[in-house]
Amino acid sequence: MIERIDHIILEAPGFAEARRLLQQTGCPVTWDGSWESPTGAMRLFGVSVGPINIEVIDVAPHPERNSGVRSVAFDPGEIEVTVSELRDAGFNPDEPTEVNSMGHHFLDGVPAEARWRMAALHELLPGMSSFLCQYLAPQPHFGRTSADSPIRFVALEVAVPDPGAALKTYQRVLKVQPGAERNGYLLPLADTPIRLVEGDMVSLVLEARPSDLALRALPESFPAIRWVDTSGR
Repeated sequence: MIERIDHIILEAPGFAEARRLLQQTGCPVTWDGSWESPTGAMRLFGVSVGPINIEVIDVAPHPERNSGVRSVAFDPGEIEVTVSELRDAGFNPDEPTEVNSMGHHFLDGVPAEARWRMAALHELLPGMSSFLCQYLAPQPHFGRTSADSPIRFVALEVAVPDPGAALKTYQRVLKVQPGAERNGYLLPLADTPIRLVEGDMVSLVLEARPSDLALRALPESFPAIRWVDTSGR
């Protein structure tokens, strides 16, 4: 079954500036460089924000698209088992395929090869594109790399036109019991919770430990990022 969010991929038309800002935050870097994706070469920069990684990819500027969440990768545990369970429940995920990262540039001390198995879920969960990602190397749960990141992941907030209707699918796929909140529902997916609210945008809710200019500048490059309400939301 799906265990948690592993990483979240953000699009950044202003990739160089986005990368610079993330470097300045002091978050541990997990990926940095170009690699050959199934659709061609792309640049990728990743940082750890506690329970998950944020991975930023370079995309061409588009007048109708700002920086936002491209897709969400879920840790499936054993991917073959999870795909089978989803099919038994009436869903149609892709067949798992193995991918390797030859062509990635890793920091010193990190193995030069990473391997993982993926299965696309496409738009199975209302409001987001998602896929399953089971790391085989350099270690399982590769996205969970640092407990002392200066930025901490709080929740993934998915805004959809009808949260109540979407909730039924989320429950069937994630197999968790939701809690009602003032403006929607909270799905407690291990330490990577998901909030369903009314609207039409996917947002990363983050908490910053220190206060500095780099952190405050992040939302300018990433409208999909917002900071947790320190009054105790």
